[in-house]
Amino acid sequence: MWSQQSQSVNARQSSGGSFKRGLISSEMGGPSAKKIGNVLTNNVRLRQLAVMTLIPYLRPKLFPKQRDFVFDSTTLYVPEEQYIGENVEEFKICKKQFENLAGFWKQSISRFLRNYDDGFLVRLTKDGYIPQGVKALEVAHRSEFIRFLEILTSQKSNKEMYFHKGNVSYPVDSKQDQLDSTAYIRAGFAKSIVITGENAAVTMSINTQFCSFYRTLPILTLVFNMHKEFKNGVSTNSIDEADKCLRENSEFLRIVRKDEFITLEGHSITVAEYFYKVYNITLHHPRMLLITGNLFGKESVFPMEVLKIAQYQIKHSMSIKDKKKYNEAIELFSAPESYMRDVASVISDPLELNNSSLMKAFGIEYRFNAPVISQAKLLSCPDIRIGAEVKRLQLGSSEIPQTGSFEQPATIHQAAVISFDNILSKKKVRDLAVRLEEICLEKGIKTLSTFCAHEMSAEDYMGMDRSMMGWKNQKIGIVIGIVENEKSDVYDALKYFRITKVQTILLTKETVDQILNDNTETINKVTRKINMKCGGINFLVDIPKTIDGKESALHKKLRASVQYIGIKTYQSIDMKNHRMTMIGASFNKSTSSRLSGHCYQEMHHRRKIQAIDSILFESLESYKKRSKQYPATIVLYRSICNNEDFSIVKEEVEAIRESFVVRNDAYSPSLVVLAVQEDALVRLFVPAADFKGPNTNVPPGTCIDTNIITYGYDEFILNSHTPTKGVSVPARYTILANDPSWTKNEIAHITWFMTFNNQVAYKPHAVVDVLHFAGKLAKRGTNILRFEQNITPSDSDAA
Repeated sequence: MWSQQSQSVNARQSSGGSFKRGLISSEMGGPSAKKIGNVLTNNVRLRQLAVMTLIPYLRPKLFPKQRDFVFDSTTLYVPEEQYIGENVEEFKICKKQFENLAGFWKQSISRFLRNYDDGFLVRLTKDGYIPQGVKALEVAHRSEFIRFLEILTSQKSNKEMYFHKGNVSYPVDSKQDQLDSTAYIRAGFAKSIVITGENAAVTMSINTQFCSFYRTLPILTLVFNMHKEFKNGVSTNSIDEADKCLRENSEFLRIVRKDEFITLEGHSITVAEYFYKVYNITLHHPRMLLITGNLFGKESVFPMEVLKIAQYQIKHSMSIKDKKKYNEAIELFSAPESYMRDVASVISDPLELNNSSLMKAFGIEYRFNAPVISQAKLLSCPDIRIGAEVKRLQLGSSEIPQTGSFEQPATIHQAAVISFDNILSKKKVRDLAVRLEEICLEKGIKTLSTFCAHEMSAEDYMGMDRSMMGWKNQKIGIVIGIVENEKSDVYDALKYFRITKVQTILLTKETVDQILNDNTETINKVTRKINMKCGGINFLVDIPKTIDGKESALHKKLRASVQYIGIKTYQSIDMKNHRMTMIGASFNKSTSSRLSGHCYQEMHHRRKIQAIDSILFESLESYKKRSKQYPATIVLYRSICNNEDFSIVKEEVEAIRESFVVRNDAYSPSLVVLAVQEDALVRLFVPAADFKGPNTNVPPGTCIDTNIITYGYDEFILNSHTPTKGVSVPARYTILANDPSWTKNEIAHITWFMTFNNQVAYKPHAVVDVLHFAGKLAKRGTNILRFEQNITPSDSDAA
């Protein structure tokens, strides 16, 4: 950053030492790029984009035509011969250059600066180009070329008439489906650009999506409406009743304060007096709780009645009524015909690719004749072994057969059944304990002692801690808690106080009633969960010895001495308003399908994992302890958000390889690494001729492993679950490393087989099992940390 008020800063920046290298045009033709220096302010990306758009117009001699430019926050692409500058160009951007444009500097530029009189020192370097024609699609250039296309096709939608949530764009002025007086549904789109393998053509897929947003309205109105909805529309009074309800809500009390005094001109006055004297605003509800928040880095308090919901703020949770309307809107896009018509309108309107001058300037031909048709296939199903019985599932099937026994019944030393907050009478708790013990015995689960019944307060955390320690000494294997509903804080409390070998499970009052009334489905689900948590195995997933009617050696190749590891990150804000990343890692410890796992916390908000060495070490040591040897092959499934994460995972792969080089035991396993996009911006449909309504689904096991490749890597798209609508959301698996040279078909099959390893629901997951459970571990770790922060006094409280 260049400051007119600081000559030392100006001199230091002019030396060029603090700037990144970048790209700009060259004589060799094709789209070209440049980058500007790294300037530190709060919103780096938005600030740099604003600066980039100014450069061609502030230095017209460098850009003689000044027409066709493609911008992102760090790069400027220009067609051949439209940049005639030197290898390095430096100049300043400051307020003085915009004196003829009234208000432009203040409204468009200075809002990104710390000081109104600050400016920018821009350094352009002429450093590279993208080749023309088919050379742009070569592996060495694909990454940069696809990045350029993503920027170009987003440039028209990066306007004030659009707003963005993640990688999805929503038009501001579009038809809205109203949910209620506070929220509405908007249709948006996300896009993904890939290269097809057969003819090296570029394909852009458009994924239409819906999202619920709050309307622009006062906070007080929102609180009242949500309180009324909470009371099922029978709320009589309004604000007073809502305020009383909020004062009794522990979650809400974390972000509010009671009426406080403020010092103004040396006198202590109330917040209501302050707003009247300073802003001439009379508070109609001066005794209501105050919202706390950060404004320009300082903690501030605000009366609810002076705040409004920001325009287009997303509504994360919806009531059942809202979800019904949401699903009705989605059904409009369930059929392939209407979906493709919507895709066509998205391309022709927001993206403005038809007759695009930018496309022509860079020599890119645009065609939209029909969707890409990829030949899908159904993968062979695994063998399911329960006891002596082995069953092969039919093609397209997702249901594991129900039986009255388990592959390996657990042994329960003792179980404690706890009724929290007197949700059950003492007699009913004892009856439940007796019935659960009977059911376990009927299913073959061994019990070494009578199930005991207890009562406890949900907020008696010290008693809970003492009890869990005592139960560990008594060799109680599982604690079964009874609560009012699934949202009870008891779940996180039990997980937090859980000691090794004391498993926990929560049952709602409704579930208890179904068990006591001998509901078969509920009993089966509960006992499956109890058996799994107490060390049993409900069923085994085996690789069949014949696949597609041919003898196969996959059962030896993909199981013997192979460890599968799944890693998924979960980013959130903790109770102390700190950004954090929780990482879940799940893995097998032997050839069995039983999984273990760990959680890791990183106090940053990046997607690159710093704890990769720890994850690998703990996984390998667990495998060696159980199997008496290290695995010969490691298969790592790493969850990613988008294509930009490929480079991050590649860096992690290199870090893993380096960790083996420095080992003293010369252990160096083969490595297979797959980057997994759980929402791959791909939609699979039943062919239109076979479509029989909105509930017709693509069958589980549907796989596409031809045509599409990303950045030159092999990949396959797998739909492993049963969708609830006519459009399935598959996962994309991209193979970033493959030391043993397994075929794509082999990797796709083992991935499909491993999605069946759900020991409770008896249906395959939407993603490979180690990744599914890694996600659950990451989310659980986040909840436990928040619970700990909630019951632990903060530094300010302790003081």
